[in-house]
Amino acid sequence: MYPGTVRDYSHVKHNLRWDLNLATEFQGKRPLGYSFVIDVLEGIPRLALYHMKINCSISTTVTTQPSRQLLLKALYNQGWHCGQDGLYQINEELRCWIQENLLQNHRR
Repeated sequence: MYPGTVRDYSHVKHNLRWDLNLATEFQGKRPLGYSFVIDVLEGIPRLALYHMKINCSISTTVTTQPSRQLLLKALYNQGWHCGQDGLYQINEELRCWIQENLLQNHRR
């Protein structure tokens, strides 16, 4: 279901864009770098690393996942309903979780 997973974030930290807005990603100047999103596939939400390139973006599921409750809270606050696949923004709570659980070992 998720062909690739991310375990190492050392290449990400210097190009991380917390301000990504998925609704306007392809309008105007295209952002490049990385962000985190909630990727819902077949009704299952997972935290994913979102790599924004010049002509495309790729989401890759991260190996260490937050609780399902944390993901669902962020989704419901965006009006998500069960069965809606797609990419969704993370919230501040998920951002804190990411910083504490995924990025803390890669700070200089």
